[in-house]
Amino acid sequence: MNSLEYYTDNADESAQGTEYACSKLSMSHSYFIPYSFLSFICTWLSLPLLDLPPFLPFVSFLSCFLFFIVLLPHFSNVLLFYPLYFFLLTFFLVLIFSFKILSYLFLSILLCSYLSILLCSYLSILLCSYLSILLCSYLSILIYSYPSIYLILFIPFI
Repeated sequence: MNSLEYYTDNADESAQGTEYACSKLSMSHSYFIPYSFLSFICTWLSLPLLDLPPFLPFVSFLSCFLFFIVLLPHFSNVLLFYPLYFFLLTFFLVLIFSFKILSYLFLSILLCSYLSILLCSYLSILLCSYLSILLCSYLSILIYSYPSIYLILFIPFI
């Protein structure tokens, strides 16, 4: 193989890698808009049920932003990385919010928003929006009332 063929082959591989990275990035941007909006709405609708401060939906929105825009393009298998991301974020929130009740509330809101995102990856958004709103509301109340439920729900993500 002469040097011209070598450089041509390397250029083709580099172009394919760039094309793959761009397709992953565009895919993550297309996922970010509906999923983060749905997560925001679900968290917002659960606020009156729990009498929570109004900045919690923005926490959910920012977590979606981190996942779909910053982290997703760098990983080929999203479902393998998803539990690790969820675990790190919840661990980080537990460290920040040392108050037990407050940390459970934050974790329940995030868990519900992530469950809605996970449901949307398997179902259509129109069908899933209603289900995720119900899920978000009921799980938030259950986890707030019985914190041990959080551990049971968290086991499949580990």
